[in-house]
Amino acid sequence: MKPLSSLLVSALVLLLASGSLAQELPAPVHGVSFEAWAAANARLANHEDRGAVLNDLAVDEKRFEQINQTFMQALRNDPEFKLTTAYSLAFSKADADRVALVTGTIPQSPKLLEFENYARVQGHIEAASTHPDFDQQAILDEHGLSAQEFTEISAYWLQKMREQALSGDSAALSWWNETLDRYRNIYAVRYTAP
Repeated sequence: MKPLSSLLVSALVLLLASGSLAQELPAPVHGVSFEAWAAANARLANHEDRGAVLNDLAVDEKRFEQINQTFMQALRNDPEFKLTTAYSLAFSKADADRVALVTGTIPQSPKLLEFENYARVQGHIEAASTHPDFDQQAILDEHGLSAQEFTEISAYWLQKMREQALSGDSAALSWWNETLDRYRNIYAVRYTAP
């Protein structure tokens, strides 16, 4: 699953207040909203008990897989990254809420402050997301990151991309998309069928 990258909590408030993003979300699948699915993925990325997560969603494994497939297809068909942003917001909020509950603070990670480094990890996750044995945490481990660290930096870069989109800076957006595509293609080789 794409962890797709996340906006800051303040951006979440602004976007949800406008209502524009909420109106464009896919319909719930088996009673699970897109945001609840993203939050469940944050819990799973943090190694919470899968049975407990599915129980909270009131679905079994088969239905959860159907939910995954439906929402992943919606993300793949999201050329303007609106769903990616919504996913990232819900994923980040769930992860930040968990960390704040446990520690009382939300830590900041300097590991991916350069876009090239962020794109490497995000591209790897996106390339692997279609593989049947996809394990986001294993990918983050390979890059030396926790789910929280990746969530934080995803929020940072999604906010930057959103700002560039709103300012009309298409050159920066093109460069960002090309960089993500380059890493996605590099890592896709590892996940192709023999």
